[in-house]
Amino acid sequence: MDMKEKKKRELYELVRELHYNKGFSIKALANRFKKTERTIYRWLNHMCRMKDQEIPKKKKKHGRKRRYPLEIFERITELKQEIPLRSAPMIHRILELEYKDTCPCLSTIQKFLRKKGLVYKPREQSQGYKKFQRSKPNDLWQTDIAGPQTIGHLKQLYLIAFIDDCSRFVVAAHYFRTQKATNVLKVVKDAILS
Repeated sequence: MDMKEKKKRELYELVRELHYNKGFSIKALANRFKKTERTIYRWLNHMCRMKDQEIPKKKKKHGRKRRYPLEIFERITELKQEIPLRSAPMIHRILELEYKDTCPCLSTIQKFLRKKGLVYKPREQSQGYKKFQRSKPNDLWQTDIAGPQTIGHLKQLYLIAFIDDCSRFVVAAHYFRTQKATNVLKVVKDAILS
C-alpha cells in the first residue's frame, strides 16, 4: 500500500469513527472536511465494503452429530410395539427412568414415532349429525345472529333472535345496527319478560 492509499484509508477510518462512534451527522462531517454530503456517504460505504472484505467468512458445517445412542431409539420402538396405545409422553417418562442422563426430549420422541409410522390412529367413524329436540317447551332456547341484512334506507342490520327448541316458537327477535353483547342481552330480557 503506497503512502497516498494509506492516508485515504486513515481519513476514511476517521470519518467512520466520528460518524458511528462519536455521533457526528453527515452534514457536520461534510462541513468539517469541506466535502459534499454525497462524498461523505461514499467514504462510509467504501469503509463498510473494506471491512466486509477483511472479515474471513466461516464455512458452515453441514449435518449434525447424533446426540443420542441408537439403543435409545430401539427402546422407543420396542416400547411402542409392546403396547401400541402407549403415547409419546408415557414413553418419555419410562426413558427418563431408564436413561437419566441421555433421555431425548418429548418432541424428539414424537418426531421419531411419526417418522417410523408408529403413531396410533384410531379408526375413523363418521357420526354425522345427531338430531335432538327437547321434549318440553322452554327447556332450551337457541339464539342466532343473522346478518348483515340490507333493509331499505336503514342500510345494514343484524337480526338477533331466540327460538324455543321444542315448539320452534320465536320467543324474541330484534334488528340492531351492531352485533354487540348488550344487544343480545336486550333480546334475552325481552324474551324472559314476554
